[in-house]
Amino acid sequence: MKRNFLLWNIVKNKADTSIQEIENVLYQLKTNENKIVLKSLFVYGVSTFENALSDILKEFFKAFPEKIPESSFSFSKEHIINNTDIILDIFLESAINKLTYGSLEKYLSTFTQVLAIDKIEQDIDKLIEIKETRNLMVHNNLIVNSIYLSKCKPSCIRADEKKISKELPFDKDYAYNSIELCAIILRDCIVIPLEKKYNSYTKIKAMKEIWEYLFNSLILEFDDYWEYDKLGNLKSFKLDEEDIMSYFKISFSTTEKILVSQIMLHYWGSLRNIDGISIDIFNINALYGERKDKFFYLQNALLRYPQLFKQDISIKN
Repeated sequence: MKRNFLLWNIVKNKADTSIQEIENVLYQLKTNENKIVLKSLFVYGVSTFENALSDILKEFFKAFPEKIPESSFSFSKEHIINNTDIILDIFLESAINKLTYGSLEKYLSTFTQVLAIDKIEQDIDKLIEIKETRNLMVHNNLIVNSIYLSKCKPSCIRADEKKISKELPFDKDYAYNSIELCAIILRDCIVIPLEKKYNSYTKIKAMKEIWEYLFNSLILEFDDYWEYDKLGNLKSFKLDEEDIMSYFKISFSTTEKILVSQIMLHYWGSLRNIDGISIDIFNINALYGERKDKFFYLQNALLRYPQLFKQDISIKN
């Protein structure tokens, strides 16, 4: 099983949600004149953009943990002792936080390297200025300080030393243009290149990879059991419970019964007993060899990607 299967599905859902939220912010910016509302929308829009980058990077780090820069995280003994069950999430949060607190240029460079897409060079100086304006707004009531002056590039800076301790200009047009730029970069420089690179990693392709690893019998050909469309969406399981019961009684080996029953339980949501094998309780310690390896392989895949072997809601009748 490839570690990056379904990666695009997950990233696309997260990115689409963020883009939709940013577009909602743009709509609200068009229809509001109140400066307090405009400031709030601006801050929220920039934060949504930044969170989208972090969410995407986190999914890629999960898929390719070897790409996490060694210098980008710190891990204490207490973290390991007290959080064994969620150690990966803590590990990733630490790594990403270290990256985001550095310079935006360095962060975006690491970001594109991990995602294996072209470096983002479009309007980087503007993005830096937008971020620093947001920081001023949140932390210094939009009053210009030396931090803003030191971090902004000359090409896009909107104040000089004479403006220190004075309010940085801010209006509706600036807010709208800034958030629109965030949307353009997220969509054109990140989502579209990722789609071109990873959209072949469909749900059905992932299911086939798992199925073919689990089963090598001619009576368990993937296409004999699953119906799907050209877009890679799962439409249905072709057999009903009565049909699959007959296969269990006549055709399947014990290992095949255990593995298929787990998939059926995941698909239907309930399936109490098939041909004497309890789906809810059986002795895992009695599993051995290839049977054990395949059982835990399947369990880990379904736990990490619960949308596998599930009918796609968008095409349900």
